[in-house]
Amino acid sequence: MVSNDCAGIGIDLATRFGHLATPLVETYPEPLRAEIEELDSWLGPAVNHGAGGAAGGDETARKTLLEAFDLLDKRLADSATCSATR
Repeated sequence: MVSNDCAGIGIDLATRFGHLATPLVETYPEPLRAEIEELDSWLGPAVNHGAGGAAGGDETARKTLLEAFDLLDKRLADSATCSATR
């Protein structure tokens, strides 16, 4: 597969080629698609631009990247807490 749309590659693999996987691993489940797309709308640019900009000395890109990591860390911590109480 060739694409310049990194988010689209994962979606294409999950929705167009899932029938080729054994065993099937659902990486883009219908009930979570809106949440996945919302996360990708800010996470992709923060990481992709932030990593390159941070390496090049762009403080704004570095700050955006670190803020994205902080948000993800909090999200994962909350997720682990929710899972532990179930």
